[in-house]
Amino acid sequence: MRRWFKRFSAQEELNGRLKDEITVLNGEKKRPRFKPSQLDKKAGKERLKGDDSEPAKRPGSEKRTKTAELPIQEERKIAPEGIPAGSQFKGYQDYVVQDLTIRPHNNRYRLERW
Repeated sequence: MRRWFKRFSAQEELNGRLKDEITVLNGEKKRPRFKPSQLDKKAGKERLKGDDSEPAKRPGSEKRTKTAELPIQEERKIAPEGIPAGSQFKGYQDYVVQDLTIRPHNNRYRLERW
């Protein structure tokens, strides 16, 4: 399987070079070559310096519960329909839904005229 993959990738590379050569002969510009990303190398160095128990994370990527800090204006309890006999109440499972309320707010300015 590996030999086939090597041959295929080599063939693919050769096809790319030949296409580039054809475009140059037709008077067009070459395909740009991009350098590989350096982010992986930097992240690897941070992991080596840091603790081995956890991989290094980028700053600001820590997970936090965003809904825990929201002020709750209204709370509704929803009971299921058709509860079987002998069921035990286990508590509530909370879901926070953010909603946008738009309402009219009209002002009247009264200017005194003399």
